[in-house]
Amino acid sequence: MSVGYGRAFASYAGPQKKPVIDGSLLREISEVACLENQACARKVALAAAIWDSCVHQTVQIGEHIMDAGNYAASETAKALGCSKAVADTLADVGMDLRLRLPAVKAAFEAGELDLARVRAIYRTTNCYSLEATQRAESEILHAARRMSSGPLSTEIAATMQRIAPDEAAELRKKLASLTRVRYRHKDVLATIEADLEAADAAACWQLINEMAATVCNRDSRTRNQRLAAAYSALLRREEYLPCSCTEDEDHPCSAKRDVPDRRAPLTTVTVDLATLAGLSDLPGYLAGHGLIDAEYARELAANGDWQLILTEASNLAAKLGVGGEKVASPGSDVGLGGDGSAGTPVTFHPLGRGRRRRGSSFPERAASGSLDRGPKVPVGGCYRGSYTLIAAMEAAIASNPALAEAVHPDGHGGFTEPPAGALSYRPSAALADCVRHRDRTCRHPGCDVPAASCEIDHVVPYRHRDPARGGWTVSTNLHCLCRYHHMLKTMGVWIPRMLAGGADYWVSSSGTTAITLPGSVVGTADLSGESLIPHIPRKRRTKCSTDPAEPAVASAAAAAGSAADADDPAPF
Repeated sequence: MSVGYGRAFASYAGPQKKPVIDGSLLREISEVACLENQACARKVALAAAIWDSCVHQTVQIGEHIMDAGNYAASETAKALGCSKAVADTLADVGMDLRLRLPAVKAAFEAGELDLARVRAIYRTTNCYSLEATQRAESEILHAARRMSSGPLSTEIAATMQRIAPDEAAELRKKLASLTRVRYRHKDVLATIEADLEAADAAACWQLINEMAATVCNRDSRTRNQRLAAAYSALLRREEYLPCSCTEDEDHPCSAKRDVPDRRAPLTTVTVDLATLAGLSDLPGYLAGHGLIDAEYARELAANGDWQLILTEASNLAAKLGVGGEKVASPGSDVGLGGDGSAGTPVTFHPLGRGRRRRGSSFPERAASGSLDRGPKVPVGGCYRGSYTLIAAMEAAIASNPALAEAVHPDGHGGFTEPPAGALSYRPSAALADCVRHRDRTCRHPGCDVPAASCEIDHVVPYRHRDPARGGWTVSTNLHCLCRYHHMLKTMGVWIPRMLAGGADYWVSSSGTTAITLPGSVVGTADLSGESLIPHIPRKRRTKCSTDPAEPAVASAAAAAGSAADADDPAPF
């Protein structure tokens, strides 16, 4: 359907009702899924029981004594009609649930989790110690009830990096030895796969994108085709990608033959100054990839250019009206929050940034065991991360629905007069950077599309015909949405409200609700003794918040690879 015909049809049909799904169907599919999960939990437990019964039965073959574990896998595979590898995985998951993850096992048996999410928990935690896994289990369970298996793995990895940074660093070093490149033949097409360290992969990906961008906008190839051609051109050491457009006198080719001088960094890492100085071990953030352990972030920062970013540290639980005592079980001793209270998650809002400076050496990391990371969570205690806070918010909203009301329902961010740029539809580059730096991913529930690939959306819609009466282009009315979820929001089937601290409360047209928090939220951080505010010239300061300033810390964005101009702001 052409755009013009579609608009004419919409005008003829008039306003339409929002799509609504029958609530009984949603309840029924949830009940069926619960029964399926319970049956699957029983299957996994039986596979573990079969393996456990056989592993204690030994067989002597010559001079060697072997257990019958492989026999158990073969019988399970025959009974289920699956491969031996699947049978082994079922037994491994079952034993891990029994010995290391009792709360996850109980939720699986109750039908709250499916096998995909349970396997994600097993894969991400089985390399960590029993103590670290038990400390994180409560937070993992809160996240698992609200996320699909893919984003859940990322969230669990971030939680484990905060709880056990030393173990996360050791695990990364072990995984780094598994780098490889593989070639697979597929008839006409063939596949080359490369498993690289995160920073190397991010740098290679940007080089491929830079090469693909050297063609003009009339190139007939799709984006994927241009990326594939750029990959081949880089391997052949070509300086640019030949354009496939048809050139004539009226339409000359406008392809770029050189990489721009003021190019973006190959990789961008965000890490707080306390971690950079070796005083704490909060994970860093690698743009386009996700969280990385503190030791790796320090390595990348030492080898690249860096830029100071002034950020506001906010006690998110207090801003949302959820008391710290509601976040975890009473009596649990958890790390400190931004105001020194126990266990309150902290969110960081960027306020301004300085010039980029050349790379420098940083203090050596404190010896293992001597680093003060604040009070530890006792074994079996509750780790107060972002999803623990979401669970507390859901309970609080259920008892007091007023907590789900938008902090600025008019979308004006608390301003009485529109500030500069507020009545423009497109946010400034600095404001868009702040929003992406805060959100890090798409803000729709369960979506983990990186913010760099998302669109900046107005929470309260912008009125093109009367901007003063619509939602304004200010940080408290902007968030990141991928194109798919932006379309659903525009349709009106998922409506967000922005709460205090940048939290989003979503309601669907069928009554489903969900809560998402900014990606810059950390679960436990002791910022009470920090005074790391750098000098930021006023003319370069970007105000992205209307709230009174709270305890502030500074982040350093380290750009590894090609250096940019000193006045060029770093992307987020």
